[in-house]
Amino acid sequence: MGLKPDEFNAMLPKDYKLLVEGFQEKKNEEERLIRMSVFHIVSPHTDKSFSFSSFCNIWPIGDEQKKDVEPILLTDEEFENLLNKRR
Repeated sequence: MGLKPDEFNAMLPKDYKLLVEGFQEKKNEEERLIRMSVFHIVSPHTDKSFSFSSFCNIWPIGDEQKKDVEPILLTDEEFENLLNKRR
């Protein structure tokens, strides 16, 4: 990241957070470039209906990750039943 120790120690938490977010965005952009290059390399060998958006669904990047999975909440009784079935 190119910070000297005294610069790092003088940073506020919000500055550090912005620095990390910028670093992550830079990594995501590099990965997007690699993904697009790979798509162009493999596209002649795939079906014509295979689009870049479907390729992006196969290879999601950082901020594109799907977060719509809901945790399953079990009661104590359901948890015990599940454990008993596994034994």
